[in-house]
Amino acid sequence: MLVAVLVLAALPAEAQYGTRSKNKSYDRFSRRDAYGDVMHVRLRAPGTLRDEVNADDARKVRLLQIEGAINDKDIEHIVSIAKRSHAYDDADRRVDNYLDLDLEFARVESKGLFSSSNELRNGAFRYATHLRSVVLPDRMRSIPNEAFYGCGELEDVYMPPTVTTIGDRAFSGCGKLAYIDLSRNLAVIGKEAFQYCRNLRNVYLPDGLEEIGNGAFSGTGLTRVDLPRSLRSLGSRAFADSKLRELLIPRNCLVEGNDFGKMPQLERFDVEGGHPDLASEDGVLYNVEGTMLILMPQARGGQIMVPDGVAVIADNAFAGNERITDVSLPESITLIGRGAFEDCQRLVSVNIPDGVIAIAPQTFKGCKSLARIALHDDIRAIGTQAFANSGLTEIVLPGGMTAVEASAFEDCGRLANVGFADGITSIGERAFKNCGLVALTLPANLQVIGKEAFRDCKALTLVTLPAATVEVGKEAFRGCKACTLIELGENVRTIGDNAFRETAITMLSLPPSVTNIGKKIVEKCKSLERIDCHAMTPPQLEKASNEKIPLYVPAGSVPAYQTSKNWKGFKQINPLAN
Repeated sequence: MLVAVLVLAALPAEAQYGTRSKNKSYDRFSRRDAYGDVMHVRLRAPGTLRDEVNADDARKVRLLQIEGAINDKDIEHIVSIAKRSHAYDDADRRVDNYLDLDLEFARVESKGLFSSSNELRNGAFRYATHLRSVVLPDRMRSIPNEAFYGCGELEDVYMPPTVTTIGDRAFSGCGKLAYIDLSRNLAVIGKEAFQYCRNLRNVYLPDGLEEIGNGAFSGTGLTRVDLPRSLRSLGSRAFADSKLRELLIPRNCLVEGNDFGKMPQLERFDVEGGHPDLASEDGVLYNVEGTMLILMPQARGGQIMVPDGVAVIADNAFAGNERITDVSLPESITLIGRGAFEDCQRLVSVNIPDGVIAIAPQTFKGCKSLARIALHDDIRAIGTQAFANSGLTEIVLPGGMTAVEASAFEDCGRLANVGFADGITSIGERAFKNCGLVALTLPANLQVIGKEAFRDCKALTLVTLPAATVEVGKEAFRGCKACTLIELGENVRTIGDNAFRETAITMLSLPPSVTNIGKKIVEKCKSLERIDCHAMTPPQLEKASNEKIPLYVPAGSVPAYQTSKNWKGFKQINPLAN
């Protein structure tokens, strides 16, 4: 049986918690079924805990109460106990493996350059995997960064009223943490302090709290929280991925970037009157003037009608809402922000008012139910990933557009038809990668086709490039496995690496204008029967492929090709017929 070192001397009143915390902590321990695994240690010097709790004790102790001065060496020993693989009783039978730690009457002596007495070092109990509950030392002022990071079995924490700061990621990853007795003098909760504490469903935030850091309670089980009026700063995504149903924002609280992150069960915002920046109407968050819709609660569904007078839909305003089906925007709208409707998977229809002249990046990304959308001719730009991974089946690009941005329609697997505006001169990287395109009618003024622009468009059968095209980017048509014909325009100069790799073309005709050809442009083109190159001077070729395929070149240039780097590897170099 473990030996209990009894301490009979009276402790000074200031060395004890208030009655509420003290009673709660000892009530917690009093529910234990057995007392043979209790060890109360009074240290006479810091750094001696290993002498008091030997290897056999470390296998059995499940309630460790420490009094006296401890240092980093002692804390390392506590962590080693909490990381044990198994726990045993006096009969050497395996029992539940947990450690309850009572440090109420311990004092931390830290000799760090910037740390003071009675303060833990950063990461002090990090990954103490079987630590179940802890009572922190009296008179502590702060809980440092990552103090209990990754303590996956930690359920209860009791802290003295002297604590004013909880550091960044202090309890991050404590998935079983269900109760924490926050100090009544707490002023700052750091970034991601309670991130992924999924069992934390309720928390009382004390009056006097001034700051909650970015992501502080993200990924928790919180269903309700009352922000105190003293709060001045709420970090971005502070409650993201929690279970909050409503959020009241105090009048003096500023929200970093107005970014609340995804809160799928949130039904309403309420902003206290007199807030300098924010206001709420019917549970929706606006700027104080009512001209910008900042955030729609993500539990709202069905048809949404944005009120007249709103000019701006803010970045991510509807993002992640999986319940809305239709959005009606007023004619007063002039700007729809980045990612405004991203991942609204049930969104079927939304109108684009005439005042909107650009579709911002990621605006409709992941809107898998959005099959059609009407774009008026005054729109000048469609941003990066604007419709990526959406449900579009067809799209007509506005007449005022000059470029299709990178990944604008990437992964639109149902997109079969695109109407291109004549003024488009470039198609960006991955713009139509992995789309369902069947046929392409490219605009007459198209000059540049970017890297992977049409890669893996597996239903695409025919491609004809206009005379204006001068560059075909790397892997531009790679993986278009149904494509049997690619006709290059008469002015193409550059063809990138693997441009036509893994297509079903039977013949490739390179125009006289070609000067630069990348690596393996026809690699794994199993149906390819011949290559015609009409350039009198052999173009620069990085690396050939399919060198067994007959190559046909101008009659007077056969010797030049036969001696030119990377061309001379072709087994057959024949003259073109006149």
